[in-house]
Amino acid sequence: MAGSDCCGTVAPVVWSSAMFHEQPVPEIPRHKTAIVRVGYSKPVSLAISHQVIRPGRSVFDFGCGRGTDVARLAKEGYSTAGWDPNFKPDAPRIPADVVNLGYVINVIEDAGERRGVLEAAYKLAKSCLVVSAQISYLASPDAGQAYADGILTRRGTFQKYYSQEELRKFIEEVLGVEPVPAALGVFYVFRDEGERQSFLLSQVSRRVSREPRTRVPLEESLAPFRELLEAFSAQVDLLGRVPRESEFPGLPELNEKVGSTSRCLKLCEKLFGSFSFSEARRLRSEDLLVYIALSRFGRRPRFSDLPEALQWDIRDIFGTYARACDQGDELLFRVGKPDVVNQACMASKLGKLLPDDLYVHLSAVDRLDSVLRVYVGCARAVLGEVEDANIVKIHRHTGKVSYLAYPKFEKDPHPALAKAVKINLRTREVWVRDYSASDNPPILHRKETFVPPEHPLRPKFEELTRKEEAAGLLDTTQPIGFLKGWTEVLAEKGYQLRGHRLQRAKPKGADGSKRG
Repeated sequence: MAGSDCCGTVAPVVWSSAMFHEQPVPEIPRHKTAIVRVGYSKPVSLAISHQVIRPGRSVFDFGCGRGTDVARLAKEGYSTAGWDPNFKPDAPRIPADVVNLGYVINVIEDAGERRGVLEAAYKLAKSCLVVSAQISYLASPDAGQAYADGILTRRGTFQKYYSQEELRKFIEEVLGVEPVPAALGVFYVFRDEGERQSFLLSQVSRRVSREPRTRVPLEESLAPFRELLEAFSAQVDLLGRVPRESEFPGLPELNEKVGSTSRCLKLCEKLFGSFSFSEARRLRSEDLLVYIALSRFGRRPRFSDLPEALQWDIRDIFGTYARACDQGDELLFRVGKPDVVNQACMASKLGKLLPDDLYVHLSAVDRLDSVLRVYVGCARAVLGEVEDANIVKIHRHTGKVSYLAYPKFEKDPHPALAKAVKINLRTREVWVRDYSASDNPPILHRKETFVPPEHPLRPKFEELTRKEEAAGLLDTTQPIGFLKGWTEVLAEKGYQLRGHRLQRAKPKGADGSKRG
Protein backbone atom coordinates (compact mmCIF):
# COMPACT_ATOMS: atom_id res chain seq x y z
CA MET A 1 0.00 0.00 0.00
CA ALA A 2 1.42 3.37 -1.00
CA GLY A 3 2.12 5.87 1.72
CA SER A 4 0.76 9.42 1.97
CA ASP A 5 0.76 12.49 4.10
CA CYS A 6 -2.18 14.66 5.07
CA CYS A 7 -1.71 16.97 2.12
CA GLY A 8 -1.62 14.56 -0.82
CA THR A 9 -3.66 11.84 -2.43
CA VAL A 10 -2.98 8.15 -2.60
CA ALA A 11 -3.37 6.05 -5.73
CA PRO A 12 -6.26 3.59 -5.50
CA VAL A 13 -5.24 0.12 -4.47
CA VAL A 14 -6.96 -3.13 -3.58
CA TRP A 15 -6.17 -4.55 -0.14
CA SER A 16 -4.03 -7.64 -0.33
CA SER A 17 -2.06 -9.51 2.28
CA ALA A 18 0.88 -9.54 -0.12
CA MET A 19 1.30 -5.78 0.47
CA PHE A 20 2.16 -6.44 4.10
CA HIS A 21 3.51 -9.99 4.21
CA GLU A 22 5.36 -12.25 1.82
CA GLN A 23 3.18 -15.24 2.73
CA PRO A 24 -0.30 -14.99 1.14
CA VAL A 25 -3.43 -16.14 2.94
CA PRO A 26 -6.45 -17.94 1.45
CA GLU A 27 -8.73 -15.77 -0.66
CA ILE A 28 -11.66 -14.62 1.49
CA PRO A 29 -14.70 -12.83 -0.03
CA ARG A 30 -14.55 -9.62 2.01
CA HIS A 31 -17.09 -7.89 -0.22
CA LYS A 32 -19.79 -10.08 1.33
CA THR A 33 -19.40 -8.23 4.65
CA ALA A 34 -20.67 -4.96 3.11
CA ILE A 35 -24.30 -4.30 4.02
CA VAL A 36 -26.92 -1.85 2.81
CA ARG A 37 -28.16 0.41 5.59
CA VAL A 38 -31.30 2.52 5.82
CA GLY A 39 -29.61 5.18 7.96
CA TYR A 40 -26.13 6.12 9.11
CA SER A 41 -23.79 3.48 10.47
CA LYS A 42 -23.25 3.57 14.22
CA PRO A 43 -19.79 5.26 14.13
CA VAL A 44 -20.90 7.99 11.71
CA SER A 45 -24.09 8.62 13.69
CA LEU A 46 -22.07 8.95 16.90
CA ALA A 47 -19.52 11.26 15.27
CA ILE A 48 -22.35 13.55 14.15
CA SER A 49 -24.02 13.55 17.57
CA HIS A 50 -20.65 14.32 19.23
CA GLN A 51 -19.94 17.14 16.75
CA VAL A 52 -16.80 15.38 15.52
CA ILE A 53 -18.48 15.45 12.11
CA ARG A 54 -20.03 18.88 11.78
CA PRO A 55 -20.85 21.44 9.06
CA GLY A 56 -17.71 22.79 7.41
CA ARG A 57 -15.71 19.62 7.96
CA SER A 58 -14.86 17.21 5.14
CA VAL A 59 -15.39 13.48 5.62
CA PHE A 60 -13.71 10.53 3.91
CA ASP A 61 -14.98 6.96 4.30
CA PHE A 62 -12.02 4.57 4.08
CA GLY A 63 -13.53 1.22 3.07
CA CYS A 64 -16.98 2.66 2.40
CA GLY A 65 -18.55 -0.59 1.21
CA ARG A 66 -21.69 0.16 -0.78
CA GLY A 67 -21.41 3.86 0.14
CA THR A 68 -24.55 4.39 2.24
CA ASP A 69 -22.82 6.78 4.68
CA VAL A 70 -21.16 8.74 1.87
CA ALA A 71 -24.44 9.16 -0.02
CA ARG A 72 -26.37 10.30 3.02
CA LEU A 73 -23.67 12.72 4.18
CA ALA A 74 -23.57 14.24 0.69
CA LYS A 75 -27.36 14.55 0.66
CA GLU A 76 -27.20 16.50 3.92
CA GLY A 77 -24.62 18.95 2.55
CA TYR A 78 -21.33 17.54 3.83
CA SER A 79 -18.19 17.52 1.70
CA THR A 80 -17.64 13.78 1.53
CA ALA A 81 -16.04 11.01 -0.51
CA GLY A 82 -15.24 7.34 -0.10
CA TRP A 83 -13.10 4.51 -1.36
CA ASP A 84 -13.55 0.75 -1.22
CA PRO A 85 -11.35 -1.97 -2.73
CA ASN A 86 -14.37 -3.88 -4.03
CA PHE A 87 -17.12 -1.36 -4.70
CA LYS A 88 -15.16 1.84 -5.49
CA PRO A 89 -11.61 0.67 -6.31
CA ASP A 90 -10.89 3.52 -8.75
CA ALA A 91 -11.93 6.34 -6.42
CA PRO A 92 -9.03 8.48 -5.12
CA ARG A 93 -8.13 8.19 -1.45
CA ILE A 94 -7.94 11.80 -0.32
CA PRO A 95 -7.24 13.56 2.99
CA ALA A 96 -10.21 14.87 4.95
CA ASP A 97 -10.88 16.49 8.30
CA VAL A 98 -12.58 13.31 9.53
CA VAL A 99 -11.79 9.84 8.20
CA ASN A 100 -14.11 6.94 9.02
CA LEU A 101 -12.62 3.44 9.17
CA GLY A 102 -15.92 1.72 9.86
CA TYR A 103 -15.92 -2.01 10.62
CA VAL A 104 -13.00 -2.61 8.27
CA ILE A 105 -10.17 -3.99 10.39
CA ASN A 106 -12.38 -6.73 11.84
CA VAL A 107 -12.91 -8.32 8.38
CA ILE A 108 -9.17 -8.45 7.54
CA GLU A 109 -7.76 -11.87 8.33
CA ASP A 110 -4.10 -10.86 8.18
CA ALA A 111 -2.82 -9.05 11.29
CA GLY A 112 -0.08 -7.22 9.38
CA GLU A 113 -2.52 -5.97 6.80
CA ARG A 114 -4.82 -4.72 9.56
CA ARG A 115 -2.02 -2.56 10.94
CA GLY A 116 -1.22 -1.21 7.48
CA VAL A 117 -4.83 -0.27 6.78
CA LEU A 118 -5.15 1.49 10.15
CA GLU A 119 -1.95 3.45 9.48
CA ALA A 120 -3.05 4.38 5.94
CA ALA A 121 -6.43 5.65 7.16
CA TYR A 122 -4.82 7.71 9.92
CA LYS A 123 -2.45 9.38 7.46
CA LEU A 124 -5.48 10.78 5.62
CA ALA A 125 -7.14 12.18 8.77
CA LYS A 126 -6.39 15.87 9.25
CA SER A 127 -8.39 16.21 12.49
CA CYS A 128 -9.85 12.89 13.60
CA LEU A 129 -9.91 9.22 12.65
CA VAL A 130 -13.03 7.26 13.64
CA VAL A 131 -12.20 3.57 14.11
CA SER A 132 -14.82 0.88 14.71
CA ALA A 133 -14.74 -2.91 14.92
CA GLN A 134 -16.96 -5.77 16.01
CA ILE A 135 -16.96 -6.38 19.76
CA SER A 136 -16.52 -9.83 21.30
CA TYR A 137 -19.91 -9.94 23.04
CA LEU A 138 -21.53 -10.06 19.57
CA ALA A 139 -19.72 -13.29 18.66
CA SER A 140 -21.98 -16.33 18.69
CA PRO A 141 -20.40 -19.60 19.93
CA ASP A 142 -21.54 -21.35 16.74
CA ALA A 143 -20.77 -18.46 14.37
CA GLY A 144 -18.09 -20.35 12.47
CA GLN A 145 -14.76 -22.14 12.68
CA ALA A 146 -11.60 -20.74 14.24
CA TYR A 147 -9.17 -19.15 11.80
CA ALA A 148 -6.05 -17.09 12.61
CA ASP A 149 -7.12 -14.83 15.52
CA GLY A 150 -10.77 -14.79 14.50
CA ILE A 151 -13.32 -17.02 12.79
CA LEU A 152 -14.42 -17.99 9.30
CA THR A 153 -18.17 -17.55 9.10
CA ARG A 154 -20.57 -19.85 7.28
CA ARG A 155 -20.53 -17.36 4.39
CA GLY A 156 -16.78 -17.78 4.10
CA THR A 157 -16.01 -14.30 5.42
CA PHE A 158 -13.59 -13.52 8.25
CA GLN A 159 -14.46 -11.79 11.53
CA LYS A 160 -12.08 -10.69 14.26
CA TYR A 161 -13.96 -9.87 17.47
CA TYR A 162 -12.25 -7.48 19.87
CA SER A 163 -12.78 -6.74 23.53
CA GLN A 164 -13.06 -3.00 24.21
CA GLU A 165 -9.66 -2.95 25.90
CA GLU A 166 -8.03 -5.04 23.16
CA LEU A 167 -9.26 -2.65 20.47
CA ARG A 168 -8.04 0.38 22.45
CA LYS A 169 -4.59 -1.15 22.90
CA PHE A 170 -4.36 -2.14 19.23
CA ILE A 171 -5.10 1.40 18.03
CA GLU A 172 -2.68 2.95 20.50
CA GLU A 173 0.08 0.46 19.72
CA VAL A 174 -0.17 0.96 15.94
CA LEU A 175 -0.67 4.74 15.84
CA GLY A 176 1.17 5.78 19.00
CA VAL A 177 -1.81 7.96 19.98
CA GLU A 178 -4.19 7.37 22.88
CA PRO A 179 -7.69 6.88 21.40
CA VAL A 180 -10.86 8.12 23.06
CA PRO A 181 -13.76 5.65 23.40
CA ALA A 182 -16.95 6.91 21.78
CA ALA A 183 -18.95 3.71 22.37
CA LEU A 184 -18.45 -0.04 22.54
CA GLY A 185 -16.30 -0.84 19.54
CA VAL A 186 -15.94 2.80 18.42
CA PHE A 187 -12.93 5.07 19.11
CA TYR A 188 -11.85 8.57 18.09
CA VAL A 189 -8.19 9.30 17.37
CA PHE A 190 -7.69 13.07 17.46
CA ARG A 191 -4.76 14.80 15.76
CA ASP A 192 -4.95 17.89 17.97
CA GLU A 193 -4.61 17.40 21.72
CA GLY A 194 -6.66 20.54 22.35
CA GLU A 195 -9.61 19.12 20.42
CA ARG A 196 -9.26 15.84 22.28
CA GLN A 197 -9.42 17.61 25.63
CA SER A 198 -12.38 19.74 24.53
CA PHE A 199 -14.26 16.55 23.66
CA LEU A 200 -13.41 14.90 26.99
CA LEU A 201 -14.54 18.00 28.90
CA SER A 202 -17.82 18.09 26.95
CA GLN A 203 -18.57 14.53 28.08
CA VAL A 204 -18.53 15.44 31.78
CA SER A 205 -19.90 19.00 31.69
CA ARG A 206 -23.35 19.19 33.21
CA ARG A 207 -26.32 20.08 31.06
CA VAL A 208 -28.60 21.64 33.63
CA SER A 209 -31.33 23.90 32.26
CA ARG A 210 -31.74 27.17 34.11
CA GLU A 211 -35.05 28.40 35.43
CA PRO A 212 -36.63 31.31 33.53
CA ARG A 213 -35.23 34.57 34.83
CA THR A 214 -37.41 37.10 36.55
CA ARG A 215 -36.87 40.75 35.71
CA VAL A 216 -36.93 43.80 37.97
CA PRO A 217 -37.31 47.43 36.92
CA LEU A 218 -34.09 49.02 35.67
CA GLU A 219 -33.11 52.64 36.12
CA GLU A 220 -33.73 54.64 32.97
CA SER A 221 -30.04 55.30 32.20
CA LEU A 222 -29.28 51.57 32.05
CA ALA A 223 -32.42 50.46 30.22
CA PRO A 224 -30.75 50.48 26.77
CA PHE A 225 -28.19 47.94 28.02
CA ARG A 226 -30.61 45.37 29.47
CA GLU A 227 -30.22 42.96 26.57
CA LEU A 228 -26.44 43.31 26.65
CA LEU A 229 -26.41 42.62 30.40
CA GLU A 230 -28.63 39.60 29.92
CA ALA A 231 -26.34 38.19 27.22
CA PHE A 232 -23.35 38.85 29.49
CA SER A 233 -24.97 37.00 32.41
CA ALA A 234 -25.80 34.04 30.14
CA GLN A 235 -22.15 33.78 29.10
CA VAL A 236 -20.98 33.99 32.72
CA ASP A 237 -23.52 31.29 33.59
CA LEU A 238 -22.06 29.07 30.89
CA LEU A 239 -18.38 29.65 31.69
CA GLY A 240 -18.49 30.09 35.46
CA ARG A 241 -16.12 33.03 35.06
CA VAL A 242 -15.92 36.43 33.42
CA PRO A 243 -15.62 35.96 29.64
CA ARG A 244 -12.71 37.34 27.63
CA GLU A 245 -13.46 39.82 24.88
CA SER A 246 -13.07 37.09 22.24
CA GLU A 247 -15.79 35.12 24.02
CA PHE A 248 -18.08 38.12 24.52
CA PRO A 249 -17.42 40.96 22.02
CA GLY A 250 -19.83 43.27 23.86
CA LEU A 251 -17.60 43.40 26.96
CA PRO A 252 -15.78 46.68 26.09
CA GLU A 253 -19.09 48.46 25.45
CA LEU A 254 -20.51 47.10 28.69
CA ASN A 255 -17.51 48.29 30.69
CA GLU A 256 -17.59 51.71 29.02
CA LYS A 257 -21.34 52.35 29.32
CA VAL A 258 -22.30 50.44 32.49
CA GLY A 259 -19.12 50.19 34.55
CA SER A 260 -16.57 47.69 35.82
CA THR A 261 -17.04 43.96 35.45
CA SER A 262 -17.80 43.57 39.16
CA ARG A 263 -20.52 46.26 38.87
CA CYS A 264 -21.98 44.43 35.85
CA LEU A 265 -22.07 41.17 37.82
CA LYS A 266 -23.86 42.82 40.74
CA LEU A 267 -26.38 44.40 38.37
CA CYS A 268 -27.05 41.02 36.74
CA GLU A 269 -27.68 39.38 40.12
CA LYS A 270 -30.11 42.18 40.94
CA LEU A 271 -31.87 42.15 37.58
CA PHE A 272 -32.12 38.44 36.82
CA GLY A 273 -33.48 36.46 39.74
CA SER A 274 -31.94 33.06 39.00
CA PHE A 275 -28.47 34.38 38.15
CA SER A 276 -25.71 33.90 40.73
CA PHE A 277 -22.05 34.37 39.87
CA SER A 278 -20.90 32.31 42.86
CA GLU A 279 -23.24 29.44 41.93
CA ALA A 280 -22.13 29.50 38.30
CA ARG A 281 -18.52 29.42 39.46
CA ARG A 282 -19.21 26.54 41.86
CA LEU A 283 -20.91 24.41 39.21
CA ARG A 284 -18.17 25.05 36.66
CA SER A 285 -15.43 24.26 39.18
CA GLU A 286 -17.10 20.92 39.91
CA ASP A 287 -17.24 20.09 36.20
CA LEU A 288 -13.57 21.00 35.81
CA LEU A 289 -12.53 18.92 38.82
CA VAL A 290 -14.37 15.89 37.43
CA TYR A 291 -12.65 16.40 34.08
CA ILE A 292 -9.20 16.89 35.67
CA ALA A 293 -9.64 13.86 37.93
CA LEU A 294 -10.56 11.71 34.93
CA SER A 295 -7.61 13.04 32.93
CA ARG A 296 -5.39 11.00 35.25
CA PHE A 297 -7.24 7.93 34.00
CA GLY A 298 -5.19 8.21 30.80
CA ARG A 299 -2.23 10.48 30.14
CA ARG A 300 -2.85 13.89 31.65
CA PRO A 301 -2.16 16.64 29.10
CA ARG A 302 0.31 19.45 29.56
CA PHE A 303 -1.22 22.83 30.33
CA SER A 304 0.01 24.17 26.99
CA ASP A 305 -1.90 21.38 25.19
CA LEU A 306 -5.25 22.52 26.59
CA PRO A 307 -7.57 24.73 24.50
CA GLU A 308 -7.09 28.40 25.32
CA ALA A 309 -10.58 28.74 26.82
CA LEU A 310 -9.89 25.81 29.15
CA GLN A 311 -6.61 27.41 30.22
CA TRP A 312 -8.58 30.55 31.13
CA ASP A 313 -11.07 28.42 33.11
CA ILE A 314 -8.30 26.85 35.17
CA ARG A 315 -6.41 30.10 35.80
CA ASP A 316 -9.53 32.03 36.83
CA ILE A 317 -11.09 29.31 38.99
CA PHE A 318 -8.08 27.45 40.45
CA GLY A 319 -5.24 29.92 40.03
CA THR A 320 -2.77 27.39 38.65
CA TYR A 321 -2.89 24.11 36.75
CA ALA A 322 -0.81 22.45 39.47
CA ARG A 323 -3.39 23.38 42.11
CA ALA A 324 -6.22 22.11 39.90
CA CYS A 325 -4.38 18.82 39.29
CA ASP A 326 -3.73 18.37 43.01
CA GLN A 327 -7.43 18.78 43.77
CA GLY A 328 -8.36 16.48 40.89
CA ASP A 329 -5.94 13.79 42.11
CA GLU A 330 -7.36 14.06 45.62
CA LEU A 331 -10.86 13.53 44.23
CA LEU A 332 -9.76 10.53 42.13
CA PHE A 333 -7.98 9.02 45.15
CA ARG A 334 -11.18 9.29 47.19
CA VAL A 335 -13.18 7.61 44.43
CA GLY A 336 -10.85 4.61 44.69
CA LYS A 337 -12.08 3.92 48.23
CA PRO A 338 -15.22 1.69 48.32
CA ASP A 339 -16.45 3.20 51.59
CA VAL A 340 -16.31 6.72 50.08
CA VAL A 341 -18.39 5.59 47.09
CA ASN A 342 -20.85 3.83 49.37
CA GLN A 343 -21.24 6.91 51.59
CA ALA A 344 -21.78 9.10 48.52
CA CYS A 345 -24.51 6.72 47.31
CA MET A 346 -26.21 6.75 50.71
CA ALA A 347 -26.10 10.55 50.85
CA SER A 348 -27.37 11.03 47.29
CA LYS A 349 -30.64 12.91 46.92
CA LEU A 350 -31.00 11.55 43.41
CA GLY A 351 -31.68 8.00 42.28
CA LYS A 352 -33.14 4.82 43.73
CA LEU A 353 -31.03 3.47 46.59
CA LEU A 354 -31.00 -0.28 47.22
CA PRO A 355 -28.82 -2.25 49.66
CA ASP A 356 -26.07 -2.88 47.11
CA ASP A 357 -26.69 -0.34 44.35
CA LEU A 358 -27.79 3.16 43.41
CA TYR A 359 -29.84 3.44 40.20
CA VAL A 360 -29.95 6.81 38.42
CA HIS A 361 -31.47 7.94 35.15
CA LEU A 362 -28.77 8.99 32.68
CA SER A 363 -30.18 12.55 32.59
CA ALA A 364 -29.44 12.93 36.31
CA VAL A 365 -25.83 11.65 36.36
CA ASP A 366 -24.31 15.11 35.96
CA ARG A 367 -26.30 16.24 39.02
CA LEU A 368 -24.71 13.66 41.30
CA ASP A 369 -22.02 14.30 43.90
CA SER A 370 -18.56 14.79 42.33
CA VAL A 371 -17.36 11.46 43.74
CA LEU A 372 -20.12 9.58 41.92
CA ARG A 373 -19.65 11.61 38.73
CA VAL A 374 -15.98 10.60 38.64
CA TYR A 375 -16.91 7.00 39.47
CA VAL A 376 -19.31 6.84 36.52
CA GLY A 377 -16.85 8.87 34.44
CA CYS A 378 -14.22 6.14 34.89
CA ALA A 379 -16.67 3.70 33.30
CA ARG A 380 -17.30 6.06 30.42
CA ALA A 381 -13.54 6.48 29.93
CA VAL A 382 -13.44 2.80 28.98
CA LEU A 383 -16.84 2.22 27.38
CA GLY A 384 -17.67 5.53 25.78
CA GLU A 385 -21.39 6.00 25.13
CA VAL A 386 -23.46 2.87 25.69
CA GLU A 387 -26.08 2.66 22.97
CA ASP A 388 -29.71 2.99 24.18
CA ALA A 389 -28.70 2.98 27.87
CA ASN A 390 -30.85 5.25 30.02
CA ILE A 391 -30.24 3.95 33.56
CA VAL A 392 -26.87 3.82 35.34
CA LYS A 393 -26.43 1.28 38.12
CA ILE A 394 -23.67 2.22 40.57
CA HIS A 395 -22.52 -0.87 42.48
CA ARG A 396 -21.88 0.46 45.97
CA HIS A 397 -19.30 -2.07 47.15
CA THR A 398 -17.70 -3.93 44.23
CA GLY A 399 -16.08 -1.32 42.00
CA LYS A 400 -18.50 -1.91 39.13
CA VAL A 401 -20.83 0.24 37.02
CA SER A 402 -23.67 -1.03 34.82
CA TYR A 403 -25.43 0.73 31.96
CA LEU A 404 -29.00 -0.50 31.49
CA ALA A 405 -31.16 -0.06 28.41
CA TYR A 406 -34.91 0.25 28.90
CA PRO A 407 -36.17 1.22 25.40
CA LYS A 408 -39.70 2.06 26.59
CA PHE A 409 -38.74 3.84 29.81
CA GLU A 410 -41.08 6.78 29.31
CA LYS A 411 -44.02 5.05 27.61
CA ASP A 412 -44.22 1.75 29.47
CA PRO A 413 -45.34 2.05 33.12
CA HIS A 414 -43.00 -0.86 33.97
CA PRO A 415 -40.40 -1.01 31.20
CA ALA A 416 -38.45 -4.20 30.53
CA LEU A 417 -34.67 -4.40 30.49
CA ALA A 418 -33.32 -5.00 26.96
CA LYS A 419 -29.55 -4.91 27.53
CA ALA A 420 -27.07 -4.55 30.38
CA VAL A 421 -23.40 -3.55 30.03
CA LYS A 422 -21.33 -3.97 33.20
CA ILE A 423 -17.71 -2.97 33.73
CA ASN A 424 -15.33 -3.79 36.56
CA LEU A 425 -13.40 -0.54 37.05
CA ARG A 426 -10.51 -2.37 38.72
CA THR A 427 -9.88 -4.86 35.91
CA ARG A 428 -11.63 -3.12 32.96
CA GLU A 429 -13.43 -6.39 32.25
CA VAL A 430 -16.73 -5.83 30.45
CA TRP A 431 -19.83 -8.04 30.44
CA VAL A 432 -22.79 -7.59 28.10
CA ARG A 433 -26.12 -9.37 28.57
CA ASP A 434 -28.98 -9.21 26.09
CA TYR A 435 -32.53 -9.55 27.48
CA SER A 436 -34.38 -8.49 24.33
CA ALA A 437 -35.54 -12.04 23.53
CA SER A 438 -36.32 -13.02 27.13
CA ASP A 439 -39.91 -13.92 28.04
CA ASN A 440 -39.27 -12.92 31.65
CA PRO A 441 -36.97 -9.86 31.71
CA PRO A 442 -36.36 -7.65 34.76
CA ILE A 443 -38.76 -4.67 34.92
CA LEU A 444 -38.81 -1.33 36.74
CA HIS A 445 -41.15 0.07 39.39
CA ARG A 446 -41.29 3.51 41.06
CA LYS A 447 -39.84 5.21 37.97
CA GLU A 448 -39.99 8.64 39.58
CA THR A 449 -37.13 7.65 41.90
CA PHE A 450 -34.72 7.33 38.96
CA VAL A 451 -35.28 10.73 37.33
CA PRO A 452 -34.37 14.28 38.45
CA PRO A 453 -37.11 16.44 40.02
CA GLU A 454 -37.62 18.54 36.88
CA HIS A 455 -38.26 15.55 34.60
CA PRO A 456 -41.51 16.40 32.75
CA LEU A 457 -43.07 12.96 33.35
CA ARG A 458 -42.17 12.65 37.01
CA PRO A 459 -45.66 13.70 38.27
CA LYS A 460 -47.24 10.96 36.11
CA PHE A 461 -44.80 8.38 37.45
CA GLU A 462 -45.44 9.48 41.05
CA GLU A 463 -49.21 9.26 40.64
CA LEU A 464 -48.99 5.68 39.37
CA THR A 465 -46.74 4.66 42.26
CA ARG A 466 -49.19 6.14 44.79
CA LYS A 467 -52.05 4.13 43.30
CA GLU A 468 -50.03 0.91 43.14
CA GLU A 469 -48.97 1.34 46.78
CA ALA A 470 -52.58 1.94 47.83
CA ALA A 471 -53.63 -1.22 45.98
CA GLY A 472 -50.96 -3.27 47.78
CA LEU A 473 -49.17 -4.14 44.55
CA LEU A 474 -45.75 -3.07 45.81
CA ASP A 475 -45.88 -4.76 49.20
CA THR A 476 -43.47 -7.44 48.03
CA THR A 477 -40.36 -6.98 45.92
CA GLN A 478 -38.98 -10.34 44.78
CA PRO A 479 -41.66 -11.62 42.36
CA ILE A 480 -42.59 -8.24 40.89
CA GLY A 481 -39.04 -7.50 39.79
CA PHE A 482 -39.62 -9.68 36.72
CA LEU A 483 -42.33 -9.52 34.08
CA LYS A 484 -44.03 -12.83 34.86
CA GLY A 485 -44.11 -12.23 38.62
CA TRP A 486 -45.55 -8.74 38.12
CA THR A 487 -48.21 -10.02 35.72
CA GLU A 488 -49.23 -12.66 38.25
CA VAL A 489 -49.47 -10.15 41.12
CA LEU A 490 -51.63 -7.84 38.99
CA ALA A 491 -53.96 -10.72 38.17
CA GLU A 492 -54.15 -11.94 41.79
CA LYS A 493 -55.03 -8.44 43.03
CA GLY A 494 -57.54 -7.91 40.22
CA TYR A 495 -55.87 -4.96 38.45
CA GLN A 496 -54.74 -4.05 34.96
CA LEU A 497 -52.76 -1.17 33.48
CA ARG A 498 -53.78 1.12 30.63
CA GLY A 499 -50.67 3.12 29.99
CA HIS A 500 -49.87 4.76 33.33
CA ARG A 501 -53.44 4.33 34.60
CA LEU A 502 -54.21 1.57 37.09
CA GLN A 503 -57.69 0.06 36.70
CA ARG A 504 -59.76 -2.74 38.16
CA ALA A 505 -59.70 -5.74 35.82
CA LYS A 506 -63.05 -6.84 34.49
CA PRO A 507 -64.21 -10.20 35.92
CA LYS A 508 -64.11 -13.19 33.57
CA GLY A 509 -67.12 -15.34 32.69
CA ALA A 510 -67.27 -19.12 32.97
CA ASP A 511 -65.85 -19.44 29.45
CA GLY A 512 -62.88 -17.26 30.34
CA SER A 513 -64.10 -14.19 28.44
CA LYS A 514 -64.27 -10.79 30.15
CA ARG A 515 -67.73 -9.66 31.19
CA GLY A 516 -68.78 -6.15 30.34
